[in-house]
Amino acid sequence: MKVIVLGASGIIGQHMRLCCPTGVNAIYVRKIADCLHIGLDLNDSEARDEFLERERPDVIVNLAGESNTDKVEFAPRDKYFGINVLVPRALARWCDKNGAHLVHVSSQAVFSGNNPPYQKFSQVLPKNCYGRQKAEAEFHVMQCQNWTIVRPTFVLGFRPLPHV
Repeated sequence: MKVIVLGASGIIGQHMRLCCPTGVNAIYVRKIADCLHIGLDLNDSEARDEFLERERPDVIVNLAGESNTDKVEFAPRDKYFGINVLVPRALARWCDKNGAHLVHVSSQAVFSGNNPPYQKFSQVLPKNCYGRQKAEAEFHVMQCQNWTIVRPTFVLGFRPLPHV
């Protein structure tokens, strides 16, 4: 099985690299290439589509995006909209068209902060720009057929590959 991990240089992506199951051919991608990752600007739709057509993955794991809520909140609306909303939408559509599965990593920021713990179908009611972008991305992903959305509760930890 061929799996492409986008945004693979973050904490989750680095841990995924360390526990890749036997039989999975994983390709790790980040914006800037280094010794462990293929470089790809996901906002460049032509380059992204060419890459996906060339690699033809069975699964795409989307960890890419700007997750610093303050950066998103205080930036112009469209600065992170592409990577946080338009890229997941394009990936979901590509997966539908090509019979692949998208695992989209979202955030619990799609919820209001009221009435936890949240369940699979809890009301989405974000309180900030980051949460609204993640909610909009989820909406687009759910319009397609072959998807899984993951909302980590909290991502904190060490980067096991310190040179990344």
